[in-house]
Amino acid sequence: MSSKEDPGNFSDDLSNDPEETEESKAHKRKERLEQNRISARESRKRKKTMIEELQRTVITLSRENKELNERNEALRRELMDIGSKHPGVVPIQALISGSGGVAAGGGGQAPVDPTDVGGGGGGGGGQQRQLGADIDSGANPQADQQQQQQNLLQQQQQQQAAMMAQMQQMIQMQAAMGGVPGNMMGGVNPAMMMGGMMMPQQQQGQDHQQRKGEQDQNNGGEESK
Repeated sequence: MSSKEDPGNFSDDLSNDPEETEESKAHKRKERLEQNRISARESRKRKKTMIEELQRTVITLSRENKELNERNEALRRELMDIGSKHPGVVPIQALISGSGGVAAGGGGQAPVDPTDVGGGGGGGGGQQRQLGADIDSGANPQADQQQQQQNLLQQQQQQQAAMMAQMQQMIQMQAAMGGVPGNMMGGVNPAMMMGGMMMPQQQQGQDHQQRKGEQDQNNGGEESK
């Protein structure tokens, strides 16, 4: 009898196994769904925190960029003033372009007058070069220092512009992934921030045209004398 009961009990165990397997599968699916919900919730929180930090950084960099633009403009005007008073020490073209003899640290020599080549008007040309050298010894260090400060400010502006562009790209990538608010820039327009950096360059171009016309008039008056 025992041998007949054993196959029956074995068949009962087999019939119960599929039911237990389905229950365990359903339980595991439920646990996975719950874990996915928790992970998605934490991911959204991390994204929100990162976006808020990027937003604060962009606003801070925008303010610093504005201050650097103002300082750069003030230094440029001071250099232009020195160049207009001592054209033999600080050439106007070097001041406008931000390069040249002043940016190299050794500028300050008077430009060569074409009328002095070949010995013509040698006495007057020598006096003018000597006068430029005398002015150079007193005024050039100040102009060189201001030019170095202006170059440093320009480098800082370029670094900040690169950082803002990188952060803007990161924000756009996060927005594409979803779950990012639309007004994440906090009312700050990146185009306006970048436009603020271009204003000094446009102003330099206008000043360049004006200074060039004045210099041509002065050269014409000296030649007529």
